[in-house]
Amino acid sequence: MTERAKDITAALLQSLGRQGGSGTPQRRGLADTCGRAPDHADPWALYQRYQTETSVGDTPGEAIRVLKLAAAAGSHEAQLELGNRYRRGDGVPQDLHASWNQYVTAARAGNLEAMTNLGVMYDQGQTVPPDPATACRCYRHAAERGFVVAQYNLAIMLAEGLGTERDQNAACQWFAAAASQGHQQSREALEWLQGLMASS
Repeated sequence: MTERAKDITAALLQSLGRQGGSGTPQRRGLADTCGRAPDHADPWALYQRYQTETSVGDTPGEAIRVLKLAAAAGSHEAQLELGNRYRRGDGVPQDLHASWNQYVTAARAGNLEAMTNLGVMYDQGQTVPPDPATACRCYRHAAERGFVVAQYNLAIMLAEGLGTERDQNAACQWFAAAASQGHQQSREALEWLQGLMASS
């Protein structure tokens, strides 16, 4: 799957570059009363039903069933959540391939967290061999669109020269961008890196 995975990710990044891939939320509509959207409802209503069933403590199996319906119907929020659950083995058997597939599908819809999670999988060699350059491209795609975790991850890659040329000035810029959104780890990393640069 490794070469195919890289091809899929490259095509995904290229496609999102042309489309803008801003992570714009899908059409919003009201779920049925108490979130009980029928199984054939639109993706957003199904995802709302999943959230309602999770919060009111319905049987976990039913919540997962509705989550899978929402993901299959095209809710990128549900695809992200299902990918996270497969990755952790939370309510479903752990399956990194299924997780990767859900993240790819959600990222195609512009979900920036899913794109960042793909970057983490490339960074850590989950499902695919470690590939810092592709991880860096995934992080950059989401970082440029304002996703704070991607900004932090990209800054680390730049500071350490992982998958990209080492560039501490650019790392500082990305740490600052994430810190401006209230990301405490980025604020601390920025102070540390600026101190390191000043002393060298």
